[in-house]
Formats: sequence, structure tokens, C-alpha cells
Amino acid sequence: MKYFLSEYLDIYSPGITNDEIKQKNLKWENSCKEYSKYMQQNAGLFQKSFLNEYRKEGFHDYKIKNIDTKFENYKNKEIKMNIIVHLESKGIDYFLISEDVKNYSSSVNIEIKHSQLINDYLNGEYYRDEHRLWHHNFLFGYYYEINITSKKFIFKKSENMTKDS
Repeated sequence: MKYFLSEYLDIYSPGITNDEIKQKNLKWENSCKEYSKYMQQNAGLFQKSFLNEYRKEGFHDYKIKNIDTKFENYKNKEIKMNIIVHLESKGIDYFLISEDVKNYSSSVNIEIKHSQLINDYLNGEYYRDEHRLWHHNFLFGYYYEINITSKKFIFKKSENMTKDS
């Protein structure tokens, strides 16, 4: 993560003082402002449909339905990995697609007692670095992280066919 650091959210640790909570909250607010500034200055890099959706809630508390890894063979026999993060909220499916993944890491403990929180998308950041690589980094329940670096980032959304979700 570049902006939304999990340590800014860790305000429930035993023995944490009110001053420490205030400092973490201030750091979180400042990082949110910095990221918002980045998104405004670099809006042209992103699909308009992605920006419209992200500006609503930043995908906060959307449910992670699936993270799918796909491998493709290209003409030159090079194998490329794509990752599709499938989110859902209010009957709409969202697909955050990272193509030609260069780096992927996750820090997830699926044995936690409150497993219903593990699929809550808390905060995500998306940015393009000086090497023209896309970064999709996100936190979810219990501040676990997933970080994806890829050559291409695509956003899609679609209405669910059933309304029972």
C-alpha cells in the first residue's frame, strides 16, 4: 500500500492512548486526502466507468465473491497471468481485472474466528507507477492485504441475474 496503510487503522490495540488514536486518525485522513488528490490529478489514466463507481464509496464494504487467476499463452509462447477480483454490492457485480500480472502477494489468514469479515473490501488504492505498471492494493477484514501489480487494469460491472444476493 502506498496511501492506505493498515497501521493507521489499528486503533483497537490494547494499551493504545487517546493521543495515539488521534494521531492515527489524522494520518488516515491525510492519506485519504493525498489519494484523492492523486485520483483527481490522474483521472485520465482510468476508465470513466471505474472512476464513477470508485467515487461513490471506493468499493468500501463490497463483498469479495471471488479472486480468480487465469493463465494465457501468447503467440511467442510466453505465459501471462491475469487476476480477476469479483466484488458484489447491492445486486451489482464488479470485476477488477489485472492483465499481465508482474507481482501478486496476499496476506490472508482464513482461519480467523470472524470469517465473515474476510471478504469485506475495506479500502483499495489504484495507481500507475513511473514504469507504467498498475497497482491494485486493497485491505479487507482484519486488515489483511492483497497487492497486485500488472501491465493493464480493466474495470467491468454488470447487474446480477438474480436478486436474491
